[in-house]
Amino acid sequence: MIEVGHDGDHMDARGVCWEPPGATLARLNKELGSTHQIAWTGSLWLATARDPAAPHRSEVENTPEQLIAAIRRHNAPTTPEPVRSHP
Repeated sequence: MIEVGHDGDHMDARGVCWEPPGATLARLNKELGSTHQIAWTGSLWLATARDPAAPHRSEVENTPEQLIAAIRRHNAPTTPEPVRSHP
């Protein structure tokens, strides 16, 4: 639990410091900003595709890693099945 007024770094159970949300937002915008608008609500990460015709226009996830994975999963280029010739 975080104390009221706490403004220091946050740490997980393994002792790994979390990246501050502002730094995470800057990193995500650098990585994904050309294709998605990124936002942090204070509890969830949001990505909205800049292309109105994108098949998955919005993604909402609990962590930046989940957000990136969802964007990659839903926006991966599709390749057609190879044509098989019959012997």
